[in-house]
Amino acid sequence: MKAVYGLDLYSNNGANPKQPAGDSLYAQLAFENLDEILVDLVTNTLTSDIKEKLVIPEELNIRVATLSTDVATLKKNMDAYQKLMQDVNAEITRIVTETQKVKETLESKTDFFVDSEKNVITLI
Repeated sequence: MKAVYGLDLYSNNGANPKQPAGDSLYAQLAFENLDEILVDLVTNTLTSDIKEKLVIPEELNIRVATLSTDVATLKKNMDAYQKLMQDVNAEITRIVTETQKVKETLESKTDFFVDSEKNVITLI
């Protein structure tokens, strides 16, 4: 009683237990910080209770782990696909450039081919 209320009921029989001493722990906390103490107590109690009762089913944990693995695999496949598409685009660009060069070469040699065709026709 003395530690909390500041009263020694054994040595002071006339002390009123409903009135704690002014310098007691109860007097210092009970009135000034009572709201904070009660809110903290209720919050901590509710939080602890929710943590104890909130249980994630094992099936959900397994499903999340599986999805994580699937996402990692999908990302790896998407990266490989993007690399492949870059390679395909580079090859198409190379082929188009080569085709353009062949076309320009053929266009510049048109007279030669016309003469060649005349010679072939003459031989027949």
